[in-house]
Amino acid sequence: MGGYLMYIMMLLVIFMLFSNMRKAKAMRKDERYISCYTAVLRDEEKAAEELEAYVNEETDPELLNKSLIVKVYTDILSGKDPHETIEKIDLSDVFLVKGEYVPEKVSRNSDAFVWLLLDLSKARSESMIDVMDKLYEKISAYEDRLGNHVEYLVLKATYNALLEKDLDGIRFLNKLLTGEYADYVYDKSLVGVFKKVAAAILIYTGEPISEEDEMLLNSFVETQVGHKFLTNLGIADKYMKKEEAVEETVTEEEEIKETAEETADTEDVTEEADKTK
Repeated sequence: MGGYLMYIMMLLVIFMLFSNMRKAKAMRKDERYISCYTAVLRDEEKAAEELEAYVNEETDPELLNKSLIVKVYTDILSGKDPHETIEKIDLSDVFLVKGEYVPEKVSRNSDAFVWLLLDLSKARSESMIDVMDKLYEKISAYEDRLGNHVEYLVLKATYNALLEKDLDGIRFLNKLLTGEYADYVYDKSLVGVFKKVAAAILIYTGEPISEEDEMLLNSFVETQVGHKFLTNLGIADKYMKKEEAVEETVTEEEEIKETAEETADTEDVTEEADKTK
């Protein structure tokens, strides 16, 4: 019996060793992507140029397409036409594994939804409705596989609310704020960000929300993501503390960074997909 347990322990140690090695490899692979989008969030002077260089050099399909989503934002910000960038985006490389739906990969790439939300809100602030439509067309093509994910449903509700197309998504945003999302798939590390987005959209559309939920925006506006999103909606000033600058290192950005760093490497996710076949 003792020898059997020792054998199991050795297998576990070996498994953990290889798992940690793969994670370390994935973190090194993601490092430049993280550096580029962090620079964009912080409005660093050469952020757009560094991102452009990264896009031109990156060969990993998943990271390349995630960086293209970020580039849509910098294109709009710098006055460039983002349509060419949008056309290059292939979200199957971000959310699928060999064309197959793997929930864990969607959740681990939830930072892509954050950038899609920033893209939509920035495009709306510039009245670039065609850009919004093209972005939504890209993501909605995967609704049959993403339709049970909190991140996708928040994105869909945001798109429709910003264009006053369909306010059905408002019901889901309210459910999210009241904690009624246990039946949905979501990334636990970033669900708080999407709750704050939900509160912002409800305020934007004039929907009544509780004082407690509205208070979420007081902290959200102090983050780089939140400040950009609320500014694009035209409601940032209402929640900014007077004479206080936006902090550069805050919870949401740290969570997004940690999510990217912890993204499972392709081999792990591919193995899970193969097992389902």
